[in-house]
Amino acid sequence: MAPTLPLSIRTSTDVNGVLSLSIVDQLLLPHTVSYVPIPTIVAAHAAIKNMQIRGAPAIASLAALSIASELSRALAAHASNSSEEKAKYAYLASPVDLAGFLEPQLDFLYTARPTAVN
Repeated sequence: MAPTLPLSIRTSTDVNGVLSLSIVDQLLLPHTVSYVPIPTIVAAHAAIKNMQIRGAPAIASLAALSIASELSRALAAHASNSSEEKAKYAYLASPVDLAGFLEPQLDFLYTARPTAVN
């Protein structure tokens, strides 16, 4: 039987539906398999820029999942009774506010690509 290969990206959700991400640190392969948590969009950017994750499909998946993770935190906070948490994620108030939040985040992630850009 062939050995099982590690997943490039692991996802999980907590009881509130908040998405958590971790990636296999490809800088350590093949000698060590170590997963790195990716708690924010900034962490995803760093992992892509530092080439801890490689390959266009994995890079795009991590970028998309980091956005999804951020939005899952925002939705969980919005559902809470904390006005402070709701204020932190005020971009959920309207489609225009959401687009105003997402566009710079996507632009930021785009700058992380360390190799050829299509």
